[in-house]
Amino acid sequence: MQMIKVELKDIDEIKEIFLSYPFKNFQQQFQNIDKNTLSTFLAKNLTNTLNDINYENYFIPQKALLTINKDKWHSSIYNINMAKISNLVLMENNESIYPLIYEQIDNFVRKNSIQHLSCRLDISDFDNIQFLQQNGFYYVGESIKMCLKVEGDRRVSSVPLNPKWNFEIVDYKPEHKNNIKQIARTAHNKNYFFFDPNLDKQKTAILFEKWTERCIDSLAEKVFVAMKNKTVVGFLIYLINKKLNDALNKKIAILDFMAIDESCKGMKIGSGLLAHFINDIKDKYEMIELRTMNNNFPAINLYQKFGFLIISSDLIFHKYIKSIN
Repeated sequence: MQMIKVELKDIDEIKEIFLSYPFKNFQQQFQNIDKNTLSTFLAKNLTNTLNDINYENYFIPQKALLTINKDKWHSSIYNINMAKISNLVLMENNESIYPLIYEQIDNFVRKNSIQHLSCRLDISDFDNIQFLQQNGFYYVGESIKMCLKVEGDRRVSSVPLNPKWNFEIVDYKPEHKNNIKQIARTAHNKNYFFFDPNLDKQKTAILFEKWTERCIDSLAEKVFVAMKNKTVVGFLIYLINKKLNDALNKKIAILDFMAIDESCKGMKIGSGLLAHFINDIKDKYEMIELRTMNNNFPAINLYQKFGFLIISSDLIFHKYIKSIN
């Protein structure tokens, strides 16, 4: 038995591996996602990486799939060579497979002088979780996915502007950008990047500033801005994965980033942004999904008040390689 490099002729077998993935069933049922359609989409996405020098895809027919790729964007922030294990899927619990997987990971690390690896696994994927922990990966956090079904008769009114709050929600304008970036630097201090002892925390703060700027410049579908006394005090960014929506025949909006200025927390600005967002998209999309960390209790509490439900959970693991041999 050996792991072989995925070629175009293998894509039907890769689809079968995705189809056998035993986790995320509740999420798929809640969002009414057809597993066969999703597996076809994932296999097609993998096809698009076969000629990409940043990706390597290996599989054992009817048994396992491994995708590992350079993480060029995060590498540019931290100034180290970083990579992700994007797919780690086993169709059966077979201990003889893990040495073969580790060999390919180790080869990729050595060949590309990788200094930092990351991997996200479903919370119930115990075999792969143990494999990572036994091979130097350490836990940095748990990410939960939440979803709200925006029903046709749902009417979430904008939060009334209490004079004591003294804020309004407006569409993004270029003059808001610098203030948004500043808020982003101090937001998300519960994110797993901050919990990695081998990553510079100042660079992690810059990471969120850079991601926000990237969203504003190209990725965001829309940005809403909370203003108080003509000053930016919060923002909400949402994205649309059009390819995935088209493939699944779904209309899902992704709440990617919401942050409030530290000095203005407790003023219901988050509630105002969220209500404004739901009102804006309720006639265009059927669902909203988001991710937050499981220790971000204020955010989880806010989302649950609006009807969001937890539909899946992932554990996040990092590995720091001190030296390249």
